[in-house]
Amino acid sequence: MMSSAEQSYQNSRKAREPVFGPKDVALIPLFFALPLMYWPKALEGDTQPWVAIAAAIAFVAYWPKSRSINYKNILIISALALLSLAIYFVRDPSPDALLRYGAVMIVFVLLWSIFQRVPDNKFVPVVRLTIVVWFIVGLYQVIAIRLGLPIEFDGRYVASRSGVPGLTAESSFYGTISVIQIMYLIAEKDSKNNIYIVFAAISVLMSGSAIALLLLVVPLFRLKVEYKIIGFIFVLVFVVSGFDFVSTGLFNRFQSFELSQIGVQLIERDASTNLRFGHVFFTLSYNFFNEIFYFNSIYFEREYNNWAYNSNLFIYNESDNILTMAGELVFRSGAAGFALVLMLLHVSWTSASLTYDRFEKLAFVVLCLLNPINLANPFLILYIQKKYSKNESNSNRNFRPRRPSHHKTIGRQRV
Repeated sequence: MMSSAEQSYQNSRKAREPVFGPKDVALIPLFFALPLMYWPKALEGDTQPWVAIAAAIAFVAYWPKSRSINYKNILIISALALLSLAIYFVRDPSPDALLRYGAVMIVFVLLWSIFQRVPDNKFVPVVRLTIVVWFIVGLYQVIAIRLGLPIEFDGRYVASRSGVPGLTAESSFYGTISVIQIMYLIAEKDSKNNIYIVFAAISVLMSGSAIALLLLVVPLFRLKVEYKIIGFIFVLVFVVSGFDFVSTGLFNRFQSFELSQIGVQLIERDASTNLRFGHVFFTLSYNFFNEIFYFNSIYFEREYNNWAYNSNLFIYNESDNILTMAGELVFRSGAAGFALVLMLLHVSWTSASLTYDRFEKLAFVVLCLLNPINLANPFLILYIQKKYSKNESNSNRNFRPRRPSHHKTIGRQRV
């Protein structure tokens, strides 16, 4: 238990230490880039340069003096990421490969280093702001579609099949990142985050993403009963007001499936699900040892399609993209990529103290690694590094009781 004097000291210390100060100016571009990481669209493809530019500015200009920074963690993760990049470049020295894979690794290293150096409480308001902005944009898109209004999408949108993309590249990004934001705020264990968690959960439903819905199962187990009731009330209000979640695409893909065989039918009939399951099985099971020891080629499309043809179940892949983050690291970088995956899991496990928290976080990160979430996604990196509090309230989460002194004191002198 914390004494009243210690509590008073801790509160006064927090009052003297603002969440944002003059030394944090270098972080401002990154704070603005997180809600707008996919918009406006300046480059072809899903990835935009805003987070990379902001991360480079913060990496150069923000170097706080703190003994709590885990430099060993930064060095090991960064070294494995750069080694993975170097190995892939040796195997495939083409400019396109370096630009595609290299950009992801470099941005990942920058963000990992920055988030290790920046106190965690500085990003909580940014996550909250991102949730609100994405919720408002997603709700506007859903209403505009319902009213038949013309609306321009920077992200991909397929009417009657997928939900809205919000400010992201596609609806699955909108949904999965919203779930990651939920997990980040749950780790805070602060009741002030409840409303933001509800907004993010509704964003998942508006995204119409089956993958996001699967990921949402993890935080649903964590929420207390009263929070689940609050979320249900919000959904009920939306339904009563005329919002139809079915029209977002969440259930459209399942309408023709038989409940008893929905798993098999999803793989057989749904191309997206077929490719995702196929990529996971091929890279992390069937071809795993060839990849670890670099016996595989660098041409994923050719290798995968040969295997898919003989499987009589999985469909052809029409590009060299791999729809699982862990599988991509292992296929392209072999043992070094697998070591990086293991280190990410290690950080996830050790960043929580309670056994339940550890298993929950590890399970969620594994699910994320099995999905096509970009390794350089800032919200995923934030969550992997996020430390779970032992307490239900974060008011005293950083307090460490002092060891009792065995010295006697006279006045101000120790004897």
